[in-house]
Amino acid sequence: ASLLDRAPADVRAALGVPDTRELDLEAITAKDGALYLGLKAPAEGAQARIWKVAAPDKLLAGELGSVSVFAKLSLIHEADGRSVPAGICDMVFAGTTLLVGATASGIEPTTQHGALYAVSLATLAATRVRVFDGLKPEGLAISADPTKIAIAFDRGSETPRWLELSLDEARGTR
Repeated sequence: ASLLDRAPADVRAALGVPDTRELDLEAITAKDGALYLGLKAPAEGAQARIWKVAAPDKLLAGELGSVSVFAKLSLIHEADGRSVPAGICDMVFAGTTLLVGATASGIEPTTQHGALYAVSLATLAATRVRVFDGLKPEGLAISADPTKIAIAFDRGSETPRWLELSLDEARGTR
């Protein structure tokens, strides 16, 4: 956030974060030497952003030049009985698909139904695959069985829950 605060306004605007007070960066994954950062907030215009950090070493050295917008995903979510923009809680690459866990962006609703989205890397189109009533999918990982994905749910002060789905089901191909 401090790098963004020092960056020119046009750089912040291009990344979709004109003001870092709203920045909520929760998701991180890697592919082919690049890092991918998923923003939970802001979800400007109901579009959650994923940044690609092509040169993580340069970012760690204090340079924003290797950071670009990889994707803008239209994610809509049910919270407190209404549709709201969703943000990215976690994500993981699974072959030609990016799996994304999403919850409400920029608000703390009383009730919400988190969702799992499959993003085609060919088109960068997001498809909602599954809705989790009353649960927030805050952690995604390829399971110990590489044909499955593990999803961890944040339940506040209650004991967390988790489940495994086949990758075919997670991708929406089954």
